[in-house]
Amino acid sequence: MAVWATADLHGHLEIWKKIKEIIGDDEIYVLGDCVDRGPQSWETLKAVYNDPQARLLKGNHEDMLVK
Repeated sequence: MAVWATADLHGHLEIWKKIKEIIGDDEIYVLGDCVDRGPQSWETLKAVYNDPQARLLKGNHEDMLVK
């Protein structure tokens, strides 16, 4: 099994879906910034957060959202 990493999805759910196609059943670390700027911030954050393959770290854009 491989381990992948990505960051800065910034609300682009379609990019997350393409990444999921590429990695198959491998594990992926998402290094924050799932929200802000893109058209589907909330949906992207939920998709990553609820994905059992993903390990999500909070980025500065998520921190701004909380504040």
